[in-house]
Amino acid sequence: MTVTLFKTKIIITAPFAFLIALLLIFDKTGMMSVSVIAVTLHELGHLMALYALNLPPKSITLSIIGVNIKQTYLFEKPIFETVVAAAGPILNLLTSFFLVPFIDKAFPAALCAAGIVIGAFNLLPLSGLDGGDILNSLLSIKLNENKVNIITKVTNIITIVLVAFIGVCLLLSPSRNPTMLIAAVYLTVYVLLKRR
Repeated sequence: MTVTLFKTKIIITAPFAFLIALLLIFDKTGMMSVSVIAVTLHELGHLMALYALNLPPKSITLSIIGVNIKQTYLFEKPIFETVVAAAGPILNLLTSFFLVPFIDKAFPAALCAAGIVIGAFNLLPLSGLDGGDILNSLLSIKLNENKVNIITKVTNIITIVLVAFIGVCLLLSPSRNPTMLIAAVYLTVYVLLKRR
C-alpha cells in the first residue's frame, strides 16, 4: 500500500502490515499497541527534524526489518544527519520524561517504559540504528571513509558481543530472561542485512 503525505511517499509492505495486525490481534497485555505508539513517536521525531531542516524525505518504507527513509536531497553537512538521527530517540526519551508524573496509571507507565527502551535501544552504536548513524556522521567530520568503516565495523562487533554477554548472564540468572540474547541475535542479523 502506498500513500502520499506532504509530498512524501509512505510505502507499507504487505508482510509488515500482516505482522503488525497479527501482533495486535494476539497481544493480550496491550504492550503491542503501546509499542506501536512509541515507535510512531520515534519516527515522528525523525520526520520533524527532516522538515525542520527543510529536507523532506522522498519516501518512507515500512518493512519487517525496519523503517527505511529515502532522502530527496543529500545532507549538506554531517551535523544535519546527526540531528535527524538523534531526533527519534530524543522524542522517545522526552515523552518518557514528561510521562513520569503519571506512571501510577497503567497506560502512561507502559508508554514511558516503551519510550525509554526504544529510545535507548536505537542509540546503540550499530549500523542501521540511530546511534550508528550518529557515530558515522560525527566520525566523517574528521576522518576519511575507510577509517570510518573500520571504526564502524569494530564498534558493531564490540556492541553485539556486549549485548550477547549481557543476554547470556540474564539467561543464566535466576530470572532466566532470554530477551537480551534474542536482541543480540536480532541485532546481528539486522546489522548484516543493513551492511549488504
